[in-house]
Amino acid sequence: IWEQDFSAIKKHLEALKAGGVSDFRAYFAEHPEELLFCQHLTRILDVNQTAVRMYEAKDKQELIRATMQDTSQGELENGVEEMIAIATGRTSHSWEGGDETMTGRPIEIRLNWSVVPGYEDDYSRVLLTTVDITERKWAEEAVKISEERYRQTLESMMEGCQIIGFDWRYIYINDAAARQGRNTREALLNRTMMEAYPGIETTEMFATLRDCMENRVTRQIENRFTFPDGSSGWFELAIQPAPEGIFILSFDITERKRAEEALQESEKRYRLLFEDSPVALWEEDFSLVKDYLDSLKARGVIDLYEYFDLHPEALKECAAKVVILDVNKAALGMYGAGSKQELIEATLRNLTRDGLSHIVGEFAAVAEGHSLYQWEGSDETLTGEPIEVSMDWSVVPGHEQDYSRVIVTTIDITERKRSEREIQQRTGELLLINTLNDAANRGEDIETITEIFARETRNMFDCQDVAVYLLSPDGAHLEMQSSTISNSLVEQIEKFIGVTIPRIRIPVREDSYTRTLLNTPQGVISSNPAEIAAWMGEFTETTFLPNALRSAIKKILPQVLKILKINAVITIPLVSSGRTIGLLDMSTRGEFTVDDLQRVRILSHQMTAVILRKQAEASVKVHLQRITALNEIDRAITSSFDMRLSLEVLLKEVTSQLDVDAAAVLLLNPVNQSLEFVAGKGFRSAAIRQSNLRLGEGLAGRAGLERRVVHVANLHDTGVNFSRVRLLKEEEFIEYFGIPLIAKGVLKGVLEIFNRHALIPDPDWLKYLETLGGQAAIAVDNAQMFQDMQRSNQEMTIAYDATIEGWSRAMDLRDEETEGHTRRVTELSLRLAEKMGVSDQERVQMRRGALLHDIGKLGVPDNILLKPGKLTDEEWVIMRQHPTHAYEMLLPIKYLRPALDIPYAHHEKWDGTGYPRGLKGEQIPLAARIFAIVDVWDALRSDRPYRKGWEPERIREHILEQSGKHFDPQVVRAFMELMQEDPGLG
Repeated sequence: IWEQDFSAIKKHLEALKAGGVSDFRAYFAEHPEELLFCQHLTRILDVNQTAVRMYEAKDKQELIRATMQDTSQGELENGVEEMIAIATGRTSHSWEGGDETMTGRPIEIRLNWSVVPGYEDDYSRVLLTTVDITERKWAEEAVKISEERYRQTLESMMEGCQIIGFDWRYIYINDAAARQGRNTREALLNRTMMEAYPGIETTEMFATLRDCMENRVTRQIENRFTFPDGSSGWFELAIQPAPEGIFILSFDITERKRAEEALQESEKRYRLLFEDSPVALWEEDFSLVKDYLDSLKARGVIDLYEYFDLHPEALKECAAKVVILDVNKAALGMYGAGSKQELIEATLRNLTRDGLSHIVGEFAAVAEGHSLYQWEGSDETLTGEPIEVSMDWSVVPGHEQDYSRVIVTTIDITERKRSEREIQQRTGELLLINTLNDAANRGEDIETITEIFARETRNMFDCQDVAVYLLSPDGAHLEMQSSTISNSLVEQIEKFIGVTIPRIRIPVREDSYTRTLLNTPQGVISSNPAEIAAWMGEFTETTFLPNALRSAIKKILPQVLKILKINAVITIPLVSSGRTIGLLDMSTRGEFTVDDLQRVRILSHQMTAVILRKQAEASVKVHLQRITALNEIDRAITSSFDMRLSLEVLLKEVTSQLDVDAAAVLLLNPVNQSLEFVAGKGFRSAAIRQSNLRLGEGLAGRAGLERRVVHVANLHDTGVNFSRVRLLKEEEFIEYFGIPLIAKGVLKGVLEIFNRHALIPDPDWLKYLETLGGQAAIAVDNAQMFQDMQRSNQEMTIAYDATIEGWSRAMDLRDEETEGHTRRVTELSLRLAEKMGVSDQERVQMRRGALLHDIGKLGVPDNILLKPGKLTDEEWVIMRQHPTHAYEMLLPIKYLRPALDIPYAHHEKWDGTGYPRGLKGEQIPLAARIFAIVDVWDALRSDRPYRKGWEPERIREHILEQSGKHFDPQVVRAFMELMQEDPGLG
């Protein structure tokens, strides 16, 4: 509850009206800022603690302050209507919409405010309430979802179904109801009953509908309805509350009513047509009954139901006062009586027998002065045949005071009731089918789907247990998928026998009763106790059970049967499109009929289709996962030549996709022909790492030697054949697979699979296992091949580098004056390159280029190369050709092409005046620019025949002077820093 002051808003709106604003909706649409301004004029005087809690505020002040400052989207939506209400002088307003708490949590609210009496002039005190209707809104959304689920069921019903909203609009109507109303669904939906049928609101039927709508009660009435065209029809209406309003189930009983009217007409002519009426008619006298009931009233009896319940002898006494005056031929035929007297006497006897509590309703109608009464229920003919009847009686006009003449109509509605039960059954079956499909569409697994089916089927047939068994992929056994036997009953049996009952697995042998049941597509009803006991005996004898449990069950089987009290069993194979996938078993303490068998067969067919669909989906999912896993393995193999990494990925996918506990890879050592552990996953201990088996030794050795998959279903049965007994003891493995790893016809090793419980491998599983073995072999082969290639490449690289160094030494020997020059400039060039951030791979090529930098001089004649004096211009032309000779010598050698930068360009200059190509600036490769400085540095500091070596300081000055001319300035700076860091270079 909020106490607020709207007086400022009121004044502002009145000022706007005085200024000519008449249409506030249009005004606020054009001036939204005015709407915000008006809302901020609100003053909040107080709020209660409920509002504080509802909006998750710390205290009142925080809530008031936040509400005054912030305007939510919901408040904007409400604001225009609220301002119009104030402007037009309305003293109350309500709204529903979205809001949010102080913590930001969205909520749905209903807001109502009203002006406090006495403050209507200035709106200075307004009480406002907000109600959290979030859950109601959620419920409304849930209703929308559930409504669609039942729509199809309602559409298929023969009788009329309609849902009327609280505003009397048709929310839903099926075709049958539309036809009954002489209308169409399209013409009725979203219209009110009053619009569709003018004047209906004045009828007694509408008053009943209003009572059901407003008081949320259930009613069943018969009503004569007059249509707009003047025609009429009679309808039996079952009315009950629905979340949206009321639900009406309508039966067209016009024909029945016509029969009754015919009877009344016959009464007017007294007995002219009584005898020949096709309807069973009784003429009775209730006058003594009325006198008896009047005497009870006089004695103070008010509630006849309670009185007759406490005094059953009084009920018999009252019933004995019924007098049957006559019956017609139809009544004789309906009840199989030979004469009227026989039928009358039998009927009077039945009126006073025990168990006729329904007759109290008739007597209550008499006591209350009703002239009409109707009842439906069970009866039986004189031959004992059960029938369903609809009994109506009415007082003959003129006899309303004493009830001395009452006409009773009895109609055999056995077929109608049977049809109604069939409709209920079909509706239940459709709902079950929809439930199964919904569960499948939600992604529920097969076990959940079968549990739903078993539970709903047990409820539908009111039986003791429903169990679903599915065949294993190889068809060798049935495994219980679900059962409705209560946990308490299972615990009772387990306590009785002293052994825990595992999930049941039944072998399917050719000569077994189970095989017979699977081969009987129409299903079987067993109601012979001896036959049921015999089947239970075979079941106990053949089912996969621990010996202790089997012995215990055999001993106490009679007591178990006594506990279960099974009287009849339905067994139906689960078949779809000619494929049998399992067995459905239903047991009851009552009886099963052929009709039950037929219904269960239809339902089981639907469930089988759902199961097959889920199995297909699961198969597709498994295949997709396996393909993805193979892709992951392929990626691991191709992206890394690390064998252990590839095998780790492979073993992870092996254990995951095959759903096994552990896996290992043993590699063949070709030297001693033994299998040695290299990788494993899923083991509890490190014992597997000690695996070292010769070919032919143990299970893995057999798989490798014989080059075939070795499978052992139970390792405990292998005895000495399993050489790693310690591994078996610590790991508790049961089942084993050994897969030889063969690549290009060569055995690489063995993939081992271990599991701690029995596996049931299908052909796809085994095929995928072999595929994974092939992948493992490829991974091992690739890794080994890469290791061999890596070793060969390394040896070749060493040989190449040794050859290059030999060439370098040969050139130094040819020119004694430059001996050691190549080694020095190579080492210093690499140091300078590292300082400048040149990568390791590029420095490898720089080293080769530096060693071969003067290899082109092999093409220069000795008389020029070794000339002690200065060269002539013609000789310099020849000398300057040595970089080109180097290029022509090294280019054909693919291995040395990346090293050409220094031999071909180390005489180029930064300003473009170098040779042989006259490259300029960064056109010169960086390796050549680095080497050029080092080459000049070493040449100037070395003695020559024609000069002495320079002092370090003079060399530095020369290099700095040539920066930007001969040398790259950036390389010059790096070289000078290097010389400062290592003074020994000078």
